[in-house]
Amino acid sequence: MSRINEVIMAAESAGPDNPAGWIRQCLAENWDVSRYVAEAQAARKAEEERRRRTEYYRELERRTREKLAQEVVGT
Repeated sequence: MSRINEVIMAAESAGPDNPAGWIRQCLAENWDVSRYVAEAQAARKAEEERRRRTEYYRELERRTREKLAQEVVGT
């Protein structure tokens, strides 16, 4: 039996709790997974941007507090 046939047989016998089962179901129902992939990528980018902004504002706040502390000590 060829490797391709083995893979096909494994996918046919797999259930939804098995990754091969999800692949089989996706192909059988002709899912549009490109939308899900695009949404996942957009969510990752948004999360990274949120982290970057949070770090930026934390650093800005730290520098502002440091500058204010220096001004108070200097007066």
